[in-house]
Amino acid sequence: MTFPRLAFINVVRNKQVYLAYFLSSVFSVSVFFIYALFAFHPAFTTEIIGGYVSVGMHFAEAIIYVFSFLFVLYSMSSFLKSRKKEFGIFAINGMSDKQLRNLIFLENMLMGSAAIISGICIGLLFAKLLLLISEYALGMSNELPFYWPWEAILLTSISFGVLFLIISFFTTSFVRGSQLIDLFTGNSKPKRVPKASPALSILSVFLLGGGYAIALLVQEAMVFFAMIPVTIIVIIGTYFFFTQLSVYILHRIRKQKKIYRHKVNMIIVSNLIYRLRDNAQILFMVTVVLTITFSAIGTIVGIRTMLLESTKITQQGIDIVLFIGFFIGAVFFISSASLLYFRLYTDMKEDKREYEMIAKFGITEKELSTIITTKLGVLFFIPLFVATIHGFISLIAMQNMFSYSLMKESMLVIGIFIALQIIYFILIRFQYLTKIKSVLNVKI
Repeated sequence: MTFPRLAFINVVRNKQVYLAYFLSSVFSVSVFFIYALFAFHPAFTTEIIGGYVSVGMHFAEAIIYVFSFLFVLYSMSSFLKSRKKEFGIFAINGMSDKQLRNLIFLENMLMGSAAIISGICIGLLFAKLLLLISEYALGMSNELPFYWPWEAILLTSISFGVLFLIISFFTTSFVRGSQLIDLFTGNSKPKRVPKASPALSILSVFLLGGGYAIALLVQEAMVFFAMIPVTIIVIIGTYFFFTQLSVYILHRIRKQKKIYRHKVNMIIVSNLIYRLRDNAQILFMVTVVLTITFSAIGTIVGIRTMLLESTKITQQGIDIVLFIGFFIGAVFFISSASLLYFRLYTDMKEDKREYEMIAKFGITEKELSTIITTKLGVLFFIPLFVATIHGFISLIAMQNMFSYSLMKESMLVIGIFIALQIIYFILIRFQYLTKIKSVLNVKI
């Protein structure tokens, strides 16, 4: 049997395992293609509407492409980790490291090619509908007709062809140097108790506090010059918050015996110590994505109101800028939701085994439900809470730069996304509890 055929059969037979990674890749391709569809539309390249809109769309595409690379790379790495045992079986049966890397490369390119074709087809399928919706939203009358987007198809195919090629080379290093026993045991090896550095925990507080202070104190033109260093400081502080400070706080709670031994807190806190360290990267990424969403849309909505009040710029021109901002904000918000879902999906097998063990300790159905809800709540709402603070600070800084209040619009935008996150949490919680219940055979 040839390697291409083995890769194809492997994908087909394990389609349920590959589904989450494939869907996340299709989502990235679809979003990029839809942006290209608008960016190359004849209506957005004419002087009547303003050629700057096309430039803005292409700039947004560049942002989405960089994010897509990180998003797909993370999805792929999580996907490969969940398949360690499978790779170990291949290795036991005589497959060399080189052959295993070739198999992973071919599988990834096969999935990537399928994702590109599927993503473009989905984009084409909904193209006319999206153009009609955009016409209505922008107050345009028959100015966005459907056209055959050869340029968008070509740009998307080449861009993501290169992206999947680069990621395929990256992921082949996954098994390089991996010992056979490490592959075979996969995630079943006992984990070490996560430790947090007090120094880095304190540094996190200083970085976040310092970044906030600078953002709130600078005024007018100085906001522009402070923007990059403050962003870097806050991002580093946020990373240490999730990797160090959160674990440090939980260890301190563990020492408070009255709190720690109350009801099921012992299980919850111990579980969170491991979960927060394991999920630090995903929590960090979701926080950054949500912060960008809140800041971008809040600022654009505020600027739109300011321009309408103080200038004679056409309503349509402003609405196009608002449309671009909402589009990219919605993409980033959906991406954060996809990251959370993908993480839960890849951890599902391990979670089922863990909750099966917990259930044997004799805890009640209500207590088990509390444990699961707390775990999901941390994953969903800690990034949202941190991102909301980041977003407010960012919007206050923008307010200081423009000398115009953005609070009303900012509160509205952030409030809408918080409500959407709560609805998403309720739906995912119901689905997650249903799956756990099916394994434990209890009513949760």
